[in-house]
Amino acid sequence: MDNYRAILAIVLAFFILLGYQYLFVAPEQEQRQPVVETTAEQAPQPRISPQVVQPTPAPAEIVQAEQTAQFEEPVNLPAQKGRDIVVETSKYIAVISETGGGMKSFKLKNYRETSAPDAELKELISTESYRDFPLYFTWGVEPRRAQLPLFVADKETLQIAAGESQTLTMTAQLASGLQITRRMVFAPDSYLINLSVSIDNFSETPLQGSPFISLTNRPFGSISQRYLFSGPAVLLDGKLQEVKPKELEEAAQTLQGNITWVAFEGTYFMTGVIPENQSNQTLKLSAEGDIVNSLLLGPEDIIAAAGALQYNYQVYFGPKRITTLKEAGHDLERVVNFGWFDVLAKPALYILNYFYKYIGNHAPAYERKVHLSPQSAFKIISDAGGLSFIAHPGNMPEILVKELIDAGVDGIEVIHPSHTPEQVRFYRGIVNEYFLLESGGSDFHGGKREDDENLGKYYTSSKVVDTMRTRLVGSID
Repeated sequence: MDNYRAILAIVLAFFILLGYQYLFVAPEQEQRQPVVETTAEQAPQPRISPQVVQPTPAPAEIVQAEQTAQFEEPVNLPAQKGRDIVVETSKYIAVISETGGGMKSFKLKNYRETSAPDAELKELISTESYRDFPLYFTWGVEPRRAQLPLFVADKETLQIAAGESQTLTMTAQLASGLQITRRMVFAPDSYLINLSVSIDNFSETPLQGSPFISLTNRPFGSISQRYLFSGPAVLLDGKLQEVKPKELEEAAQTLQGNITWVAFEGTYFMTGVIPENQSNQTLKLSAEGDIVNSLLLGPEDIIAAAGALQYNYQVYFGPKRITTLKEAGHDLERVVNFGWFDVLAKPALYILNYFYKYIGNHAPAYERKVHLSPQSAFKIISDAGGLSFIAHPGNMPEILVKELIDAGVDGIEVIHPSHTPEQVRFYRGIVNEYFLLESGGSDFHGGKREDDENLGKYYTSSKVVDTMRTRLVGSID
């Protein structure tokens, strides 16, 4: 019975739809005709020059980007090499190259490459080609095919003092008749940089093209940090997308839509570009080896003869900390992504950051590590009445063992669970050759690895212990 009713309902719905379509919906031709007639009867409109209102006029009126003869130049460097412009704030030291206009170096003053006290400042840029410098901008032609501009900057150095922002203006003339003017505004206490690019057309021909701005990066951290995600990210149509560089090595990708920002992120740092016009943007992603290129392409524009256009961006180069990113705005903090664990991980991260205020580097509870030379460490041990030994030397390079022997170590741990019989004989021979002491044991740490199994299995003789005691007595006397 239920099946019968279902079939009857479907048949009735079909006939109702058919009747509605026939009786109430006008034929397609009847809908089009009034539009044509209305257009014909409209009052005359003010005449506008065809080269302004038509995006695809005759080639003689507007030169499109596809007509690359007007834009392309040899890819070799300009005859004259530009200067390096240095910008220093309380947070970073940046170097902008007049050749190409890209960011050549960006060092964070509050972060180091390693934990060593004399380590270099953290560098976010490690590309070498002018076209691979982040923030390289072109118009009408993709960066790899465009003329490499030589800019002239109005300043050679900028020292950004507290309470004031400064502007760097750079201008370049292209063979196509375009003039590119880059203006970068640096704030004293922010990682955000305002970037505006003005395009002036001094030719007698309207030009048609799109703006390109590239973000080319290598990974920020060492290999040991790369088990976490490192690569390009984009906030596209309100959703975070992260693309693995390995996927880009296999095939480039193109994303389109409303782009809030484009970034390259590592474990602790990121670089990003935020376009003012976020609608109808195109992002082209590619990779070659460990170099990842994120190319942001804006909608196509026409620059009239003697006309101009301006494109505005904000740039963020700095730490990937939620609090700092929230202060910068533009939903940049969404780059910190823990996937399914976001609900638990982000509160935990806030707690860790809170404690880091007290136990982090140079915080109130911070105690700096003391770095000792081997000679100093051996002397401290000796002065305290002890003996120094090289632990499990089979796990370190032989050259390091030799350096420690030359520095004055007392002995070598010959017996160890990780040592093979051949290694035991080898290190015992070194002990005899250099008149060193021998030690050994199970390396018991209490329930780790195979501690219970090794306990009592690896040991040294009482004669070896007596030799140690004799050396200690001799050193005291």
